Amino acid sequence: MPKDKSLLQSAGEFLAESLNNYKAKKLNFAILHAVTSTELLLKERLYKINPSLIHRQLDSERIEKEKTIGLRELPFRLCNLGIDIDAKQKSLIKEVAEWRHQIVHHMPKYDRIVATSKLVDLYNFLAYFIHKE
Repeated sequence: MPKDKSLLQSAGEFLAESLNNYKAKKLNFAILHAVTSTELLLKERLYKINPSLIHRQLDSERIEKEKTIGLRELPFRLCNLGIDIDAKQKSLIKEVAEWRHQIVHHMPKYDRIVATSKLVDLYNFLAYFIHKE
């Protein structure tokens, strides 16, 4: 996978956009961008271990043509490779991934107050993960 721009750079751009939307009280866009940032950041960590690890099917003859692993599976693959993501963090990632799915494909069903609180939790996870990894 050629990398003109790193996954980390893209994750940073999405995070900045998320924070701007959060400040502007545009919760749907804040969630979309924060979740995308999370996915890119976790993929970057896999990529640093081995570029092939970001792909869903690791045993493909043409791995570069394979789809990449989904956000819901990323924490488990990272944990299987020794990267610590605890159960609470995995649950948070799963929940916000579902919100992204709802926003993009359906009508969002999250409570704004709960979503705002969880989004702050996600920002804290991102800061922790960036610092730690």
